[in-house]
Amino acid sequence: MSRNAGFNRRLAPVFIGLVAILALAFAGAAQAASLTGGTTTLKLDSATAKALKALNVAVSPIKPSKSKRSGLSFPITGATVDPLTGAGSIDHSGGIQLSAGKVKVPLKNFKVVVGSKSGVSAKLGRKTLPLAIANVSKAKVDNGGLKKLDVTGVTIALTKQAAKALNKAFKVKAFKAGLALGAVKIAGKGLVLDTKSGTSTLTLDLGTVGALGAGGISLAPIAPATSTTPPGLAFPVIGGTLDLSSNVAAINHSGGFSLTKGTQSANLTDPIVTIGASSSFGLTIAGLGSALPVGDLNLASATTTVAADGKSITIAGAKATLSALAAPALSSTFGVPLAVGTPLGTATVVVNIS
Repeated sequence: MSRNAGFNRRLAPVFIGLVAILALAFAGAAQAASLTGGTTTLKLDSATAKALKALNVAVSPIKPSKSKRSGLSFPITGATVDPLTGAGSIDHSGGIQLSAGKVKVPLKNFKVVVGSKSGVSAKLGRKTLPLAIANVSKAKVDNGGLKKLDVTGVTIALTKQAAKALNKAFKVKAFKAGLALGAVKIAGKGLVLDTKSGTSTLTLDLGTVGALGAGGISLAPIAPATSTTPPGLAFPVIGGTLDLSSNVAAINHSGGFSLTKGTQSANLTDPIVTIGASSSFGLTIAGLGSALPVGDLNLASATTTVAADGKSITIAGAKATLSALAAPALSSTFGVPLAVGTPLGTATVVVNIS
């Protein structure tokens, strides 16, 4: 077998571990989001394919990686990325095996880290091998309104370390540092955003406020929550996650509010807004239970808006009503009948992701 004329055109996809996420090397990663799925593919450089054709090195994907017309694809298993610039890191399952006669070189679990020490690596046996560098001057990032992460326009080239390792394994001199490998593309799904800060406001239903007052129940914010005009409460966001692609969220807050009637009182603190199968406005109620879903949220009329700069998200118009668990607990505490479904008000959630 001739080993210095070229390689099978399928050889270069081994470097798919260089994943297009390298296109994201625009800045240090804010690491404000994660990916739960998707794929990365490589389209081999045509000139390199011609030059590497004749060595007869067989290339086969390691499941669940697949060979497609568009290139070799690798499933994304997780990532930590900036949803605005894409900088961060991304992991894959599967891999690829190169074989020539009895020589077999399996490369698995490709990983890219972008930041102060950007790099691409793969597992070669028990060792981690740095594989490639990337040209990101024409890279484009599309986050689909903060619902996905697509990266195109990235080309990749072999590192000196990888060239040396492959030359040694196959006893050739065909691999050179800077060898053009081709174009990579990432199609990330399930972009889960980390909320950094923000404010959630509950504009209180005036009828319910009046009914509480008539029953001798007063309401006051617990710092750092504050009162708002029109009558309502504002709670600082302190963290949580938000997935706009599946409309699922869990957003944590500080502060709370108190309900008082004579010597009876209830402190409701640390609100959690959850969105999903059972959307709710939950709080910890001292003496009555932990993380009680005080309000059920109806999102039928709610709207979700992403700021023009992509740095904040507003969910407005969610209707809150007294939950089936909170109504009897509060009625028992204050001796005032509070019906399930009593309107609490309208919730607006503003979260910052950067």
